[in-house]
Amino acid sequence: MDRARLEKILRAKRIGFSLEDIKQFLDVTDGDITDTEELLRRKTSFEAVIARLRSKRKDIDVIAKDMQALCIIIDKHIKHTPVSGVFEFAEAYDAMFRAHLDEDFIPI
Repeated sequence: MDRARLEKILRAKRIGFSLEDIKQFLDVTDGDITDTEELLRRKTSFEAVIARLRSKRKDIDVIAKDMQALCIIIDKHIKHTPVSGVFEFAEAYDAMFRAHLDEDFIPI
């Protein structure tokens, strides 16, 4: 197995794809699937996965930005207050987090 292929497999595993999901993709890239109907079915499936990945990326970006802002607040707070006072900012973080939720967000 070449390095690029292994990297793709490991990257897909890290973001939550099952081995069967990865096989579905590799079957197409390896040329094992040539039937037009099956290719179109997989294309539709891949497009749905792409949409979910983009949505996750957006969520990750929002959370990362919020957490980065919170880290800055914590650093500033620690300089002026004992560490035990940091947790007073939990409500402020929650409010900041909720302000960035999209209307299409569906809590689990």
